Amino acid sequence: MFNPFKGRKAPEEPKAGTADDENPAEAEAVMTIQMKCQIGTVFARSMYASEEDFKAQSARYKQIRDQCIALADQIKDEFYRGAAVHQITNMCVVAKDMTVARALLLSIRDGSIREKIFETAPALRGTQA
Repeated sequence: MFNPFKGRKAPEEPKAGTADDENPAEAEAVMTIQMKCQIGTVFARSMYASEEDFKAQSARYKQIRDQCIALADQIKDEFYRGAAVHQITNMCVVAKDMTVARALLLSIRDGSIREKIFETAPALRGTQA
């Protein structure tokens, strides 16, 4: 008897993590940066809480900031890099580190990410390139 389905294979479904996430290492780097920025934001907020702790909290914030920038610098995908830099920029704004925040903003080419940064940090809006 004729079987039209004989010899045909069902189409394979995309494997988890490959269709939506082409760069898992870079996605992981963005998540690492996001977590570090959350910790850095805590230090940034506490920098101005007391004068005694300012130096120690500031040093810890700067250490985390520099680690995050170095990690973001290794990301090749422009969208992932923009997302990472967005997190770092938000942390810098909380720390009132506007010079670094402006420099990071200039490195973002994606207009939608820049607009999101402007929404969370309107003080940076005058710094458009």
